[in-house]
Amino acid sequence: MTKKRILMIEDGRGLVLAVRDRLVANGYEFDSAYDGPTGLELARSRTWDLILVDLMLPGMDGERIVSQLRLDGLLIPLVIITAKEQVTDRVAGLRGGADDYIVKPFHFDELLARIEAHLRRGPSNPPQDAKWLDTAKPDFTFGDFTIHYKSGRLFRGGQPVVLSHQEFRLLCLFADHPGEVMGTDRILSDAWGYEAMVTSRTVYVHVAWLRKKLQTASNSEGYIRTVRGIGYTFEPNS
Repeated sequence: MTKKRILMIEDGRGLVLAVRDRLVANGYEFDSAYDGPTGLELARSRTWDLILVDLMLPGMDGERIVSQLRLDGLLIPLVIITAKEQVTDRVAGLRGGADDYIVKPFHFDELLARIEAHLRRGPSNPPQDAKWLDTAKPDFTFGDFTIHYKSGRLFRGGQPVVLSHQEFRLLCLFADHPGEVMGTDRILSDAWGYEAMVTSRTVYVHVAWLRKKLQTASNSEGYIRTVRGIGYTFEPNS
C-alpha cells in the first residue's frame, strides 16, 4: 500500500523533528520546510496527501500559503498550526481555505487523530468523494452561483470561487436539502463524517466563512439562514 505523504511547513525545528519521527514511525512519508516561500514552492512541486501549515512563518505567513494553494486549485486537506494566543488568526486561516486547525502545544495522539480523520475523507479516497464529486449530477445554480459537481468547484458569474474541501462539502450538503433546517449534529455527521475531534464550533466557523463567500449586495445572509437554537437552512431562492 502506498504511504500517505505529509508536508509540514513550520519554523520550529524541534517540533518538526518530533512530528517527523512520530509520523514516519506510523508509516507516513514526511518532508518539511522552515519558511513560507520554501514551503509554498515545495507544496506546489510535489504531490501531497495533507499539509500542516504554521501561521507565523518567516517570509510568508501560513494564511497566505493556504489561500494561494486554494487559488491554485489544490483540494487536499490543509491543517493550520497555531499558538493559543492567536485566536483571531485561527479564524483567518479557516477563512483562507484551511480545513482545520490544531493549537500548540498539542499531544501527538491528537495530531495523528486529526490527520487520520482528514485522510479518511480527503480527495485520495474516491468512495467518500463520490458523494460530492458526481460526474452525472447536473450543475446546481442559485443566484449568480453554480455548483459544478463534476469538477468539485463553485463558480460565480463564470468565475471560480475559492472554497476549501470542507466548505465545498458543506455547500453540497446544503444544496441537497434546500429549505430544510439542519442542526449542527446533522451537519457534523453528514459533511464531516462525525469525528470526536470536530466540534459544533467548527461547524459555526465553516458556515460563517462559507456564508461570507456567498454574500452578495442583495443577499447579506449568503443564502444560509441561521435558525436560532436549532441550526441552519439553505434558501437558494431567497
